[in-house]
Amino acid sequence: MIFHKDALKLLIVLFTIALILSSCSRNVISEKNPVIQQQVKIDWTDFLKINATSYTGSQEKALTDPSKLGEEIGKVTFHVADVVNDPHYIPKDGDAALLAVGSVVRAIADYPNHEIVAVQNKNSIGGYKIYVEDSKQKELRLSFEEAVQSNKVTEIAIYPMNNKQKLIVKLDNGQEQSLISMLQRAAKEQIHPDKAAVVEPIYYQFVMNSGSAIGYVDTFYKADNYYYWYHPEANQLQSAFANFFPE
Repeated sequence: MIFHKDALKLLIVLFTIALILSSCSRNVISEKNPVIQQQVKIDWTDFLKINATSYTGSQEKALTDPSKLGEEIGKVTFHVADVVNDPHYIPKDGDAALLAVGSVVRAIADYPNHEIVAVQNKNSIGGYKIYVEDSKQKELRLSFEEAVQSNKVTEIAIYPMNNKQKLIVKLDNGQEQSLISMLQRAAKEQIHPDKAAVVEPIYYQFVMNSGSAIGYVDTFYKADNYYYWYHPEANQLQSAFANFFPE
C-alpha cells in the first residue's frame, strides 16, 4: 500500500514537470517565430496595377519627350507599402506599392496599347516615372548597346542621383558621341577599383535621348577623384570624363 502511495506521488510530480516543460517550449517557439508576435514587414517591388494590367517600375527608362504624354488612363487609389503586411495579398486595380494615392497614370503616344505608361513623380527624371507591363518586360527591355546601335542618340543629359530634377549638363553636337566612346572603352578595358573608396561615392544618372518618348538610363559614380560606370561591374572611366562636367 505504501508503494502505491509513493508511486502516485511520483506520477503527480512527473505530470507537473511535463506541464512546466510544455509551457516553456511554447514560449521558446513564440520567441523564435516573430510571425506569432508581430506582423511581417514586406519589401514590396515597385508595382502598379491599372485597368487589370500589372506593371513594374523601370530603372532603365526615362521620359525624354514630354510632348508625347497622352491621356489619363487611371489613378492610384491605394498605397500598399506600410499598410499591407500580408505576403499573400493580391493587388487590385488602383493599387501601387510605392506611389502616392492620387498619382495620375498617363498613356504615352509611342505605346498606344499602354504597354508602357508614365506616372507623375517629382523624384524621377523628366518628372515622370516609367512603368512597363509585366508581360512585356523582356520584349521592351532597353540596353546601352541597343541605344548606341540605333545610331539615333543625339543628346545625353546627366543628373545627380539624389536630385533628378537638377540637370547638371546636356551633351550634344558631338559631345554625346565622345561620352559614348569613353563608356565603350571602359567596358572593353574593364579597369576595376583596386580598393574601397576612402570617401562616400557620389552617384549620377545619365539619359540617352534617341528622339523617342523614352530614353535609356544608366548610372555612374565618382569616388576618390575617379569616375566609374557599372557595366556590369564598376569600370574606371578615362580622366577626361571629368571634362564633361561644368566647373
